[in-house]
Amino acid sequence: MEHHLIKPGRPQTNGILERFNGRISNALAV
Repeated sequence: MEHHLIKPGRPQTNGILERFNGRISNALAV
């Protein structure tokens, strides 16, 4: 079983998720 969780030591994944969340926040704010 593969768990797709954010693990420490993977800044690339965190950056992508943060960017994605940022876009959603901006879309909702507009």
